[in-house]
Amino acid sequence: MRIAALVYLAPRKLGSLEQWVMEFLAECSRRGHQVHLFCDIPIHPVVEQRLVELGVKWTRFQQLERNPRRWGRVLSRSFDIIYMNLVVPRSRGAYAAYLAWPRPVLLFDGISGPMPGQGLRSWIGRILDPLILTRITALAGCSEYVLRRDRRRFHLSAAQCTVIYNGIDTNRFLPPTWPYAEPTVIATVARLIPEKGVDLLIEACLQLQHLPWVLKIVGDGVEEARLKALVKEVGLEHRTEFLGLRHDVEAVLGATEIYVHPCLWEEAFGLTIAEAMACGCATIASRVGGIPEIIEDGTSGILVERGDLPALTRALRDLLRDPSRRRRLGQEARKRAVERFGLTDAVNLQVDWIEHWGARRKGEPRAG
Repeated sequence: MRIAALVYLAPRKLGSLEQWVMEFLAECSRRGHQVHLFCDIPIHPVVEQRLVELGVKWTRFQQLERNPRRWGRVLSRSFDIIYMNLVVPRSRGAYAAYLAWPRPVLLFDGISGPMPGQGLRSWIGRILDPLILTRITALAGCSEYVLRRDRRRFHLSAAQCTVIYNGIDTNRFLPPTWPYAEPTVIATVARLIPEKGVDLLIEACLQLQHLPWVLKIVGDGVEEARLKALVKEVGLEHRTEFLGLRHDVEAVLGATEIYVHPCLWEEAFGLTIAEAMACGCATIASRVGGIPEIIEDGTSGILVERGDLPALTRALRDLLRDPSRRRRLGQEARKRAVERFGLTDAVNLQVDWIEHWGARRKGEPRAG
């Protein structure tokens, strides 16, 4: 098949999403499909080189947004199927896909939702959403939570929907082969925006200064300056490191004993949680969105209610005081990540899904 892959991502680093893109394109190539990638910039040189090796051409996603009608015609003429990932369903880029009549449009939804009290849809949205999704041939969510959310929003049938969990490279994200260092390393990896709740983690650490720990914050974003100011204001700058955007997150997580993901919004999945679990970290995360599908509370991690500072502080205190529990949770986390969230399975399931719906539209047996 000729596949137009609309992926609203700027692959500027070497994280799990970028690795997924490269593996997805490679698997499509192995199966004989031709893929044209529509993505944002900047593109990391390693990713760009991989596109060259695979013979994959790419176009800036903004081209679709500037002229959806013209690109709808281009997509209709040049491709057999349109695949969208991380694309907002009511956006100009998505409209280009909808206008590519009669090509089937597949939507993989891995987009996290709004914080409480935000994102209430207008009456126009309530009218447009079901009409727009008449152009969606099938939808896959990165979690059961996403699927439930989308089925309510777009009134989709069960036959149109499936769940395909995100995947991470469990051979890249590995537990350490050496003893953990002292003091205990606490880490979080996130785009530094208010929805990620990193300030809550800082507040929890502030209450635990009598215990031995260092905090490592990986990522960049609009909240970075404010968070650095907060750390300085509360006197934790000597125990907190801001590591910025990293291409070697696995190295940071491999030296981390406790990983904390205190998000406030409806997380669609939580790739960094799966990465931390694969590295054997004892993980604390918010009980929200798709996260409870990743972590079995009390077995492969700890779930707390979002925004609940006392609960987060208690969970962190308990783990800091109990090394044996940290080890047990980390071992179970690694086991669950390997069994449920491997990159190869995630990629194969997505390509299988695309082939299935492409074959249905052609009226021929699915490849493989």
